Amino acid sequence: MTRDRIAVIDRSRLVSSARVRDGFYSTFVVRKASRHLTRLALRLGLRPNEVTVASMVVAIAAALLFARGHWATTVAAAVLLQLSLVIDCVDGEVARYTGRFTAVGAWLDGVGDRLKEYSVYAGLAAGYDAWALAAALLVVQVYRHHVDFGFSANRTDASDGENRIAALSERTNERPAVMWAKRALIMPIGERWLVISVVSVAAGGRAVFWTLLVTCGLAAGYTTAGRVLRALAQPHSPLDPAQLSVMTALLPPPAEQLPASVSRGRLAGWLPALVRSAELAVLLVVAARQEGDLMPAAFWLATVVALDGYDLVYRLRQTQRPPARWRRIVLLGGLARLAVALVIVLGASTSARTGVVVLASAIALVCVVEVTGWLRSAGSAA
Repeated sequence: MTRDRIAVIDRSRLVSSARVRDGFYSTFVVRKASRHLTRLALRLGLRPNEVTVASMVVAIAAALLFARGHWATTVAAAVLLQLSLVIDCVDGEVARYTGRFTAVGAWLDGVGDRLKEYSVYAGLAAGYDAWALAAALLVVQVYRHHVDFGFSANRTDASDGENRIAALSERTNERPAVMWAKRALIMPIGERWLVISVVSVAAGGRAVFWTLLVTCGLAAGYTTAGRVLRALAQPHSPLDPAQLSVMTALLPPPAEQLPASVSRGRLAGWLPALVRSAELAVLLVVAARQEGDLMPAAFWLATVVALDGYDLVYRLRQTQRPPARWRRIVLLGGLARLAVALVIVLGASTSARTGVVVLASAIALVCVVEVTGWLRSAGSAA
């Protein structure tokens, strides 16, 4: 085989290693750049997880620069954010090119994306004094993601059958213009990060949040409408009641179990989104109404709680098992956890900020300890 032929085959493998169903910006811009870095990563023998961590480091560096609140550092942060997005494509391309797929890698990629994005929100909020806007966007994003998570909790033995709404959606995808418009409408991560980079440089951090609140709010409405219509078109619920109970987690085990009449309803997939976003919304609204600057601490607590939820969902997706039962007991469930947070915020006017930070740090520590144990067991089993 000639060298030119080998080069053609290698180029074809790189192109085919790109993820299907990407957004417009990722498909036509980011992926073209990521292939060059993917070649470099393959030559260096980097593993997908190492690339994922590199993307996280670059994004957190961007968040720290955004927090300075100056135009020059914002420009540098915007460039780093785009670099992080390109690197984020490389890990998946390396995994598909080499066949190195692991549950831990998929989990790290999912949780890492959320950690990077919410760190950038915090950086912009700190740099441009926009904590309330950052909090609102956090709630919108958590709601939107959990709408997808909840309605995707299918039982392995479920037979969905023909769904006229799903069939209609597939037919509209046969027209490229409609397909790309739909993918842009849901505001995938590439489009969101493009907005952050461009708008932050052009108009500052507050303009970023207003732009994303409008576009991501529309995306959340579109996603909800699509999921609800598909669910109503089903003659029965194909959703897994056990997964929905764990995702919703109003109370800790064993009380976390939802009533069968609720968990087996066709719209039960909506529950995780409503519960998770409501917990964060109530916490952040109450904190915003208190005297003193509670919002940075409240945003930290909301981010930790949100990441706990993402970890739970990605663990279910990859291993069909939630985090350890002891962790879910210690973290109380949404209702009890919110009650504790509200007692701290409302009852300790002089030390509320310290109390919120301590609570957030304690939850983060519990999660880190449990995740570390899971990663060790997953590594030993691999």
